[in-house]
Amino acid sequence: MKKQKKALASRKTTAIFLWFIAALFLIAGSMEPSSLIIGILFAYLGFRAFMLSRFEQKKELQEQQEKKAYKKYIDSIKKVEVNVTDACAARLDIGNMPELMTITRETGLQYDNCSDFTVIDVKTTGREPEEHRILEFAAVKFSDYEPTEYISAIIDPDNKSGDALTIDKAIPSLIDFVGDSDAIVAHNLSYAVRFLYANGFDIFKEERRYYDTREIAKKYFDVDNYKLETLCGLFSVYYSDQRRALHNCISAGQLYKEMLTDL
Repeated sequence: MKKQKKALASRKTTAIFLWFIAALFLIAGSMEPSSLIIGILFAYLGFRAFMLSRFEQKKELQEQQEKKAYKKYIDSIKKVEVNVTDACAARLDIGNMPELMTITRETGLQYDNCSDFTVIDVKTTGREPEEHRILEFAAVKFSDYEPTEYISAIIDPDNKSGDALTIDKAIPSLIDFVGDSDAIVAHNLSYAVRFLYANGFDIFKEERRYYDTREIAKKYFDVDNYKLETLCGLFSVYYSDQRRALHNCISAGQLYKEMLTDL
């Protein structure tokens, strides 16, 4: 935000400076035709810089309004708190994890327009569940394609203070929240599932259907890349620049709806 304001102020200053130079040449142009031409050129450049600053100002205002509306939207969704108890989840051997069969990989199975589902997302210290740790997780329940409630937690992987929220204490609440949801959605689903499994959430205990918005996009849509941000832009889904797990869940759930509409 500060960088945007500085850039906007810089463009306005540039416009004023160019108009000042233009005025000098236009005054001189009354005696020298070449100065008149240069003055007109500087006047045009000043006008262009001014209009660009106006455009950026309107864009910044629109972004601020979108962020306020999005925050209000998030606040309207019911939040389920993480309930920390003495029960802790034990880590599982990732080598024993069952094969994740998403809908796009199941031969002959068509999309069934599943409108009730749970979206999951994790933020981690790296890409390997055996070596790296979860920093944040979130899950959002959707009913008729609309988010109804969510759970999220920021995790302290080191627990230096001894009383921080660790993943083994937080995972049981996530397990309870997801419950017997029969449809799981995520962007890059295998990544989230592998980390959750390694940290004690055996999502395969219940019979479920799995939808990966990244795989759906790869199968049906030709785009430059399959990042969540890119696909949200393509389908006019709001994508938060905060890149939090909760926001990614909301975006992935809405993206899932929009992609199925186009299939």
